[in-house]
Amino acid sequence: MSIPDSITQVLVTLVLVIPGFVFQIVRIRMHGRSPADEEITTRILTAIAISTIFALVYVGVIGSDLTNSGDLQVQARLHPRRWAILGLLAAFVVPAVVACAYSWARQREWWAGRDSRFTRLFDRLTRIDPRPTAWDVAFNNLSECFVRVRTRDGTWYAGWFGGRSYASSYPDPHTLFVEVAIDIDENGKLGAPIEGSTGAVIDCSNADWIELLVSPEQVESGTMVGTEVPQ
Repeated sequence: MSIPDSITQVLVTLVLVIPGFVFQIVRIRMHGRSPADEEITTRILTAIAISTIFALVYVGVIGSDLTNSGDLQVQARLHPRRWAILGLLAAFVVPAVVACAYSWARQREWWAGRDSRFTRLFDRLTRIDPRPTAWDVAFNNLSECFVRVRTRDGTWYAGWFGGRSYASSYPDPHTLFVEVAIDIDENGKLGAPIEGSTGAVIDCSNADWIELLVSPEQVESGTMVGTEVPQ
């Protein structure tokens, strides 16, 4: 791959290649990875497709200005600051802002309902669920709740999954960070938050049961007596 040696080639590289990669990087950072993100060929093709969409939008918005500006190399020499700012906006700022807006919208309740309807329709048509694992389905946009985990050897762990908690995403191993650890006995009965707890990491790769409990009332009678949402 040759290095761009003219202003035109630099602009083509900025508009047709970089925006797609920037969009994907920000989206993955905010929304997690998918199976398609693991294949380098797929990521490159997706980046080119996204960049092409951005380029078409740019042409639709400022196409007339480009055709009336004469030779791009001459214009770039006459107004280097202007073209540098335009290149920065087109290649980095706009794709990053769009990716942030996309990720923010997907976390809203109104989008989640619409997205679930589209997902159900897609499933009926194709019988394929694009979500990588049940783990990602469970912890994507999860509200604050209690988490109860049982490993294959019968050991129980529990904690409060709040705003500062974290769940790994595909393809990383299944681990949880709960911001408050909660006492739990050998039968899975939750007690009080562990005094002085500043969080706990739970390795769920060996778990055979992971339960998400939005409120104590949702559990069978007596299971979470005395347990309150940590403040």
